[in-house]
Amino acid sequence: MNPKVEYRVVSADDEKGLNKVVNALLDEGWELHGGVSCALSETDDVRYTLFAQAMTRRDPSSGPIIRVMEKR
Repeated sequence: MNPKVEYRVVSADDEKGLNKVVNALLDEGWELHGGVSCALSETDDVRYTLFAQAMTRRDPSSGPIIRVMEKR
């Protein structure tokens, strides 16, 4: 049986905001999934930056994670 995993992408307008959201979720048992993504959108009038981080969390009711190790 495969454990159920929740997947979530969080974002903020700046690094400080993203740090706050990510740290709060880490405290709740979420884990980082990959690196931070940064996107910049710019027009003549507006410059918009978005920082994003993917995060996952295993559902504890779905049972333990079993890893199979290969013998070398």
